[in-house]
Amino acid sequence: MKALVSAFTLSLFTVLLFSCQREIEAPPNQDNVLEDSTYIVKTISLDTTKPTGQDTVIIVDYSYDAQRRLKKHTLREVGLVSSAFVYTDYFYNGVDTTPYKSITTNGSPTDSSICYYTYTNGFIVKDSLINYSLGGINFATIRFFSAIGSTKYLIKRYEYQPIISQTVYLDSTIYKRTLVNSNIVSSVDSVWASVGPYLNFESQNATYDTKMSPFNKLNVWYLGYHQPLFYDYYLSGNNNTISYSYITDLPFTPPVNYAISYTYNANNYPVKAILSGSPDVNKVLFFYTQL
Repeated sequence: MKALVSAFTLSLFTVLLFSCQREIEAPPNQDNVLEDSTYIVKTISLDTTKPTGQDTVIIVDYSYDAQRRLKKHTLREVGLVSSAFVYTDYFYNGVDTTPYKSITTNGSPTDSSICYYTYTNGFIVKDSLINYSLGGINFATIRFFSAIGSTKYLIKRYEYQPIISQTVYLDSTIYKRTLVNSNIVSSVDSVWASVGPYLNFESQNATYDTKMSPFNKLNVWYLGYHQPLFYDYYLSGNNNTISYSYITDLPFTPPVNYAISYTYNANNYPVKAILSGSPDVNKVLFFYTQL
């Protein structure tokens, strides 16, 4: 009986996972990014308080397919002894400009995370993540996005837990996003448990310059906000963040505040960013190619 319940529960989760897989149109409030041939190919993040030669913290590489769509995002965290790699590949249907799937791995053939994206009118309204460890399903989560007002949105999150062979409702998040000139200037997220009280909140605020962001061609739209395909940056927009703040009521989590100044190239893209107030990285270098 347990095997039957397990198979039924996983089948139910699979139905949720793949239902309504594609329905793509351009988002009605999608700002058209200036069409040019400049694409980001590498960023190097540094902690210049460390000795020269030991100051590199993170290196990220970006590669594209023949349609100039992001195909691979490789993050390397640099250590004194060895480096840790995280690879993310993106998959597209036909000539679609937004991916339907991404696969993230650390290079191990038995460990990976597969994420599926479901669109309605150009917005991601559902994403589904399956995490594999040692070749088996470690856990699987699914998030549903919906509007609950003109400025408020709701995320409901479920998880399939193989140990108990059940899909459980985890929590819900009410979130707000404020966009100015297609830049996210503020966000507020409040989280509630599936059964029980309010859990926590987090708030972010940012200001931007008027130059081109290296990542403006890589944004995807979730319902109510957009973000790069990857999660290296919290708030995002068509322009570059020049100040950022973050607060939460989670215990032992201090506020974050930093400012960023840039050096730009002739095409108004940043080639160097200097951060003040960031504990881990205080300098970022940007490298581009023409596609």
